[in-house]
Amino acid sequence: MAGERSFNSDGGRQKVVQISNINCPVCGKSVGGLTKLNDHLDVDHEFDKERSEFYKGNGKSTKDLRTRQIFKKHWQKPDSYGRALCQECGVSSSKPNTFINCRKCGLLYCNLHCKKVIKLNLDARYDPLHGKWYACCNRCFNERPGYNDYGSLVDKTSHFIKLREIKNEDKRLRSLQLENRLIRLVNGIATIYAKGKSSILMNFTIRNEASELERTVTPWKNDRGVLDCSVCFQPFGLTLWKHHCRLCGNIVCNRDETSCSNEISLQHLVNAAKDLPYQQNISDLIEINYSIRLCYKCIKNLYGERKFRKDTQKTKPQLLLLCESLGSTSKVITDTIFQMEKFMVRMDDSRITDQIPKEEDMTESKKLRTKLLRSVAMYNSLARQASKITPANNTEAKIKISVQVASSTFINEKILSLKKVPGMMDESPRTNSPIREPDKIQSTDLLFNNLTISEVKKYRNELMVLKEQKFLVESMIEEAKKLRKFDEVVTLSANLSELSTQITKTQDSLGDEGFT
Repeated sequence: MAGERSFNSDGGRQKVVQISNINCPVCGKSVGGLTKLNDHLDVDHEFDKERSEFYKGNGKSTKDLRTRQIFKKHWQKPDSYGRALCQECGVSSSKPNTFINCRKCGLLYCNLHCKKVIKLNLDARYDPLHGKWYACCNRCFNERPGYNDYGSLVDKTSHFIKLREIKNEDKRLRSLQLENRLIRLVNGIATIYAKGKSSILMNFTIRNEASELERTVTPWKNDRGVLDCSVCFQPFGLTLWKHHCRLCGNIVCNRDETSCSNEISLQHLVNAAKDLPYQQNISDLIEINYSIRLCYKCIKNLYGERKFRKDTQKTKPQLLLLCESLGSTSKVITDTIFQMEKFMVRMDDSRITDQIPKEEDMTESKKLRTKLLRSVAMYNSLARQASKITPANNTEAKIKISVQVASSTFINEKILSLKKVPGMMDESPRTNSPIREPDKIQSTDLLFNNLTISEVKKYRNELMVLKEQKFLVESMIEEAKKLRKFDEVVTLSANLSELSTQITKTQDSLGDEGFT
């Protein structure tokens, strides 16, 4: 290796002699300079496999490593006067270093609109894996493959299912482990109780032996190094004591606010898990007066699923049953009103064409009317029953208020609008209709205050419905006042005034045939 480094004898400036030839430490080949030696090691001896594969695949040698540049034949050149035009903003100038060629498309852009960078190979093609960073325009940057796509889609369902199965399996194994510990603890306490119930010191004996049994069911965690509760993570102190769970052995507190641990009687533990194979009968275990401390996590793992199954088998509260009945009845009323509206449109079309209504249409109209009146009466009855129910808890109280508000809104929107529905038939004489023989006088043709019997019945039914709704709204107003919900009182008072107006109009139409 040629070259040397020397210093002045007085410690002056260092004199550097340039190194001209260096021998390769691998093959002994002489190369010129450290840079060429690095390229020789990377390519020829495959120290850098990616560079080696690229250049060997293209038939290149280390001599071309420092000389080859990106492809430039497609670059746009300025005009004969040296003036260039930006392809995006349209600015033109002949000043040097004002414009730059996009390395991908080759067009000229100003420095402001050619700030993006993408990876290109030496052929000016997009190569995100092996390319180098080059400047490009906004259009080439946005049009590169995969830029505006939503990404690749990978179905992870099977992977998530496996993870879920593993998690559920771990949960089942944990529950099975806790069940075995509970069975062992209950059977041991029952055996101790059977032995010591005839002793004079029964309570003292049972308590000591049961305490020793609890330590053998599961190893207790050492409480010296534990500073916080394993459930609520509150630090222990003078007012917050340490307790061991008898099934998992973890250290928990006994705060009433968080219920991290509770002493549960053996009777409740056995009754909540009657499906477990105890050695003694359930009736014998219930008689044992003993409590076991369990943490929140163990209670949830042991009895959470059992409680859920038990709750699903219970009958629903009366309020929820009435809510379901109100929902189904309201759907029937809505569908019936829709059918009546369609029927009225068809009847109006027949009147326009001066056609006599068919007997089938009249029968259908009577059926729809009867169905609607019965549904409305049932809805009112269900709403009154729901308003009279005494809620068992706060949740039912909220549900009751919501049902009252929803029923009142439905009555105002649907039921009270029935008075605007025109009659099924127009009783005015038809000038172009064919002459018909006079029919026999029917009982419905008798008049009371210029109303037929059928109209009197209709108005009476409507009056009864309105008065029932008035009573319901008044009770809802009183309930809202007690709860100090004055915003609902305003809305309900407006509904009450509208109901009173409709009642007055209906009573005026009936006259002496009305009822109070």
